[in-house]
Formats: sequence, C-alpha cells, structure tokens
Amino acid sequence: MCIGTNDIERLRCAALEAFESTLARHLPNPEFGGQIVLVILSDMTLQSVEVWAATAALEDQLRGILDRHPLQTVTGQAVGVRIQYTSRQEP
Repeated sequence: MCIGTNDIERLRCAALEAFESTLARHLPNPEFGGQIVLVILSDMTLQSVEVWAATAALEDQLRGILDRHPLQTVTGQAVGVRIQYTSRQEP
C-alpha cells in the first residue's frame, strides 16, 4: 500500500486506514504471507525530521495493535507490519 501527503495527521490516518483495509482484504486469503508493508513516498510527503518521527511513531502504533491483538494468516503465519519511506525514483 503506497501513501503520500504533506500533512502528518492525514498521513497517519491514511496509514491506519490502509492497514485496516489490507487486513480485511487479505487476511482470509490463503496466499497472504502475513507481512504488510506501507510505503510512504518521499516525493509526495514533506521531507523533515517531523515526518521521520511521525513514521516511527506510526510503525510503533501499528505494531502495538498487532501485539495487543495477534493475528495469523489462514496458514498460521503471524501478521507483521513495517513502514518503508522511499522515493519513486529509486530502483
């Protein structure tokens, strides 16, 4: 799931929504491997220390959700999440 915005709060809300919709859509699928990667595109997002701090806090929040409510895929693999901050120009 790719996310980009210049507003940190909108970024957080979009990431939470993407996380929830990804779980709802893919958790019942036996081919889902259990890993959710939210990609934040740097060329669509403010590049500042605030974004880095917000991204780290958001990743902690999403992992906290999974710690409190552990989920498994249909095949028994634990569900995990990570956030990747990248540029569309990267290979």
